[in-house]
Amino acid sequence: MARDTVRADLRTVCNLGVPEQPLILPVMDPFSAHLAGITYEEYSTKPEAMEKAWSNVIERFDIDWAGMCIDDLFEYEPLGIEVTNAPHLPFAVEKYLPATEETLQSLRLPDPTKEGRMPAHLEAEKRLRDRWGDSILIMGSTAAPFSGLTLLYGIEQTMLMLYDDPDFLRRSMRFIEELAVCWGRAVLEAGGDILWLGDCSASSRFLPVNLYRELCLEPAQRVASMLQEAGAKVIYHAGENKLPHLEAMAETGADILSVEAGPYMGEVKDAVGDRIALSGNLDSINLVWHGTDEAITATVNQLVSDVASRGGYIVNMGENTPEQTPPEHIDSLIRSIREAWKGIATT
Repeated sequence: MARDTVRADLRTVCNLGVPEQPLILPVMDPFSAHLAGITYEEYSTKPEAMEKAWSNVIERFDIDWAGMCIDDLFEYEPLGIEVTNAPHLPFAVEKYLPATEETLQSLRLPDPTKEGRMPAHLEAEKRLRDRWGDSILIMGSTAAPFSGLTLLYGIEQTMLMLYDDPDFLRRSMRFIEELAVCWGRAVLEAGGDILWLGDCSASSRFLPVNLYRELCLEPAQRVASMLQEAGAKVIYHAGENKLPHLEAMAETGADILSVEAGPYMGEVKDAVGDRIALSGNLDSINLVWHGTDEAITATVNQLVSDVASRGGYIVNMGENTPEQTPPEHIDSLIRSIREAWKGIATT
């Protein structure tokens, strides 16, 4: 069950070491809600549902955190975007704000304790901390500056600004930096330990690496640094699996770089693992959902032997756990991690 060494183990990993026990930090929002018999709408809006979903999986699988990514829009709804939702789907943007000077000048930081769904998230954190004390880690999420623009203005307007008005894009990202830090600090004050800094719109699916370095890297560095100064451990996640982009993203200054499924993780470790701790790389669909126990065990054994044994690595999925994933596959994943870890301790 949850343990009082989990924060020390997180520090060890962030310092590129090997903790005595593996950190079990699966990314599993849809799965957690489904397993608890809660609609995603309830999970997205009600603190008691958020707490129930995560307490259930902490008990059921003996994991080390409540990793509440939930959806991307908690801090963006109060800015005026129009959102939509359905009982079994995350909140999504229905109408973005126009990318104009008038919009930018009208933006104001929201009060996380009073506006939108933010108070529900903060209350859920408090409930989890009251129930579990310091025996678990609690995580919230916020968007890195470039990806935040795509939540505010939409991907089409943001991409056009790259070429039509890069100055306006940079000035808009400055506001997103303030928003990310404002919400991140509120998450920490409510009991959080970790901030998941999401930047999928800055990945190789959208931007060449030179443009990432020119426009996205420095703003992400500033946000990561300010969140760390506030007391957070920062996981940078862009859903990325291309080595040139991962090498650039290792320069964000985040504590942990999340890696999507795809590349051989040993190569990623060789390229950037002496600069930043790593997490992820397990395929949550083809392996953890659809794979066999044997395949899960073999993949985990290789990751622990080739990567985790060198320090600074959390065996984890590269993306969220689909709600259709058989619970027995999660059992197999976690059991395999713990069994393989014993081999590190004896070598």
